[in-house]
Amino acid sequence: MGFFLLGLQWTHLDVGPLQHFTLTWASIQSWGPFLKGVAVFLVGLIGSLLYLDFEGLKRSHVVYRYLIWIVILVGFMVFNTKRLSPGRALHVHHYVVAFILMSVIGYQNEILTIAHGFCMGMFIEGGCRYGFDPIWTLTWSSNEVDDNQITKPKKVAQHSTQERQRWIAIKSH
Repeated sequence: MGFFLLGLQWTHLDVGPLQHFTLTWASIQSWGPFLKGVAVFLVGLIGSLLYLDFEGLKRSHVVYRYLIWIVILVGFMVFNTKRLSPGRALHVHHYVVAFILMSVIGYQNEILTIAHGFCMGMFIEGGCRYGFDPIWTLTWSSNEVDDNQITKPKKVAQHSTQERQRWIAIKSH
C-alpha cells in the first residue's frame, strides 16, 4: 500500500531539473549530466524489474504468454504509428509506461509486488493530473493559433479540435 501511495506522488518530481525530463529527441540532446544519469538509472531499474519478472515467469512456465503479449503490444504500437503518420506522432505519457509495466509484472516476488503498486499509483496520478490524453497526437505547425486565444475561458467552446489538441500538447510539456 505504501508504494502505491508513493506512486501517487509522481507529480512532486516535476520540479527543478526534472521538469525538463521529456523523452523527445530535441529534449534529450539538451540534457545535462544529471538528467542523463536519471535516464540511465530508470532504464537500469526497469531492466532489472523486467529481468526479475521474466525469471519468475520462466519458473512458473508462463513466460511465453507474456512474450506473446509484449509482441502484440509493441506490434500494435508500431503498426498504428505507421498507419497514422505523418499526421500523428506517438507520444507516450508516464502513465502509459506504468500501464505497460503493470501488464507484464506477474507478482512473482515481493520486489515485483512493490513495483506493481508503485506503477499503479503512477498510472492513477498521471490520469488525474494530466487527463488521459491521446497517445497518438496531431502534428502541425505551431504558428496557427495564438496561445492567448486558447487560454481565455469563455472562448473554450469556440475552439476547434485542432486548437484543443494543441493546448493539450502545450499543457503537457
